[in-house]
Amino acid sequence: MCALIRKNQIGVKQDVDVVSVYYDTPTRALRRNGISFRLRRYGQNYLQTVKADTGSLARRKEWECEVPGGKPNFKVLSGTALQPVFKKKKIRQQLRPVFETHVRRGVIVLAWGQSKIEVSLDRGQIKCGHSRTSISEVELELKEGDPAALFAVAHEIAKIARLRLAALSKAEAGYRLADGERQRSVISTPIVLSRKATSSEAFREVANSCLRQVVANENSVDAGQPEGVHQMRIGLRRLRTAVAFFSKLTQADPDVERIKHNLKWITGQLAPARDIDVYFRKSVEPLERGRHPVAGSHALKQTIERRRKATFLQAREAIRSKRYRNIILDVAEWLNAGAWLTADSVEARGYQQCPVVDFVRYELRRRRKKLAKKKRNFEKADAAKRHKIRISAKKLRYANEFFASIFPGRKAKKQRRRFAKSLKQLQSSLGDLNDFALHDRLADRLTLARQTRARGRRGRRRAFAAGTIAGKEHAQVRPLLKTARRALGDIADGKQYWRK
Repeated sequence: MCALIRKNQIGVKQDVDVVSVYYDTPTRALRRNGISFRLRRYGQNYLQTVKADTGSLARRKEWECEVPGGKPNFKVLSGTALQPVFKKKKIRQQLRPVFETHVRRGVIVLAWGQSKIEVSLDRGQIKCGHSRTSISEVELELKEGDPAALFAVAHEIAKIARLRLAALSKAEAGYRLADGERQRSVISTPIVLSRKATSSEAFREVANSCLRQVVANENSVDAGQPEGVHQMRIGLRRLRTAVAFFSKLTQADPDVERIKHNLKWITGQLAPARDIDVYFRKSVEPLERGRHPVAGSHALKQTIERRRKATFLQAREAIRSKRYRNIILDVAEWLNAGAWLTADSVEARGYQQCPVVDFVRYELRRRRKKLAKKKRNFEKADAAKRHKIRISAKKLRYANEFFASIFPGRKAKKQRRRFAKSLKQLQSSLGDLNDFALHDRLADRLTLARQTRARGRRGRRRAFAAGTIAGKEHAQVRPLLKTARRALGDIADGKQYWRK
């Protein structure tokens, strides 16, 4: 890294101590609104900063001004994200310091081709009472030139150091320290799009939000938390849905297939942990509850639990791998500086410049119509066809969430919620059926295999417990099919809120 910097450095490295104090109310009113408010001592100056989280890895709204005296100045907050929050005088009066960051920052400017990039190396701590957590970050900021240069530098640094893309800001890390949530899983956040945005702008906003959810759950997956695996998989599915939904924009880019393949690889590394965890928590554990546990339930639980630990270890090793780190950086680069943004294809450029409202109307109508046609032959559908229907419903459900902000109004909101409810019912019921089939295969592999049967009475009792689970699940098949059929009918016959 030193050689890279010496070769491209402009000017002299500047080192400065930076101390930042973050403020909020005892009930975390600012955090709940996606806002951070800090006072920073940078050398001899004091800077007051308001940041609003957009849910994106690539962009946060920021307002900054210099203030004298080292105390917050509420009079200069007009026009910032804090202005509407501070309409409640009580919130302003309750603001207190929550945590501090103490950082030694080294700033270097690099010349990369025709671009200039500021590299900030931060080392220090976040402090909250007696609690501490370390900070070790490299922040890259494009001062002028091509965004692709920013990622070129990031790739070069990643070859030298084990760096990974960060999803959580210092503010969010500080809140987690203060509230004892260091390894908490992260759910998706609402996406707010402008109706004036182009399809290209909307795609990047949506996809960056999805990528943020993936990256933000790395610590939770690393800690072996089931909810972290679940939320990372949701983030990946949402990201893959966004890429598919906007596929017309990227059709001329040869890199899109590589991106899709890599995202699928990460999903596949997490799938075994999710599948066996669902079987363990929803089917195996309940056998031991109650007054009369099922015979063999404890032995079955031990067998499944051993396999469960192995799959969570596989997920952890995957997100620690160099391949995973490179994929995430590659996806971020593709979304924000990929070849699809400068495609020569007239058709692709037309889709990219299309108003997002028009593009989304067309895609939602097309995808709903395609799903509604499945109603005709649903009774004859086998497990494989039902799985495809579930995938289509899931993608349409995520798309329904992505674009809620561009179809305002009470009537549209009410219709959208009904549509979402039907999609969720269809996805959930078919998802349960898919899980039941998966559970049968897991039971065959883990409890009914030849080496297990050879263990005598214990093996037979374990098989009996697995058979009990299978019997209970098979009894739910017909009610679930009925629910799915009804939900599919509601989707086919329901009102389309996106119509003009």
